[in-house]
Amino acid sequence: MNMKEFLQKQGIEEEKAQSVVDGMKENKMYITSEENLDERYNKLKTQKEDLETQITTKDDLINDMKTSTKSNDDMQTKISDYEGQIQTLQNQSQLQQKENAVDLALLKSGARNLKPVKALIDLEKIKVDDNGVFGLDEQITSIKESDDYLFQSETTGTKTKPQLINNGDPEGDGTGQASAFDTVMQKY
Repeated sequence: MNMKEFLQKQGIEEEKAQSVVDGMKENKMYITSEENLDERYNKLKTQKEDLETQITTKDDLINDMKTSTKSNDDMQTKISDYEGQIQTLQNQSQLQQKENAVDLALLKSGARNLKPVKALIDLEKIKVDDNGVFGLDEQITSIKESDDYLFQSETTGTKTKPQLINNGDPEGDGTGQASAFDTVMQKY
């Protein structure tokens, strides 16, 4: 059951329920089945900000060292090494941002198991910046269309159980009569 259906069951008209659901997105209010998602998101966001601060500090240090030691070849080599390490850290941070955005989007879209769905997503086509995530929703929609079994359906909670019907034919041969063995066994 989604939020709109819940609101309608509470007696709210469909148009008002839809406007409430749309208003939740605009106000950055989300519904999820994951426990402590806000806490985990804030922790990751703090880690990201710490890494960005460290990178900025290192960039400043490298720039200062470049200007003060232009003639020293040994220092220039170290600076180049540090720049390479910083670039590696930035690439790892960007990759982590993409993976976190993918995980969050898959949870919101109702993925049953993140690992197989993530294997179908091309991270190279995803761009994450301060304005949001781009290129991910299209991929998830495409996967939902081609492999819908990987996602929970709208009617997941209303599964019907198979019913066994006894039509009075224990042998299943169409005669409707039990075998001689079954007849004898019923007496004991």
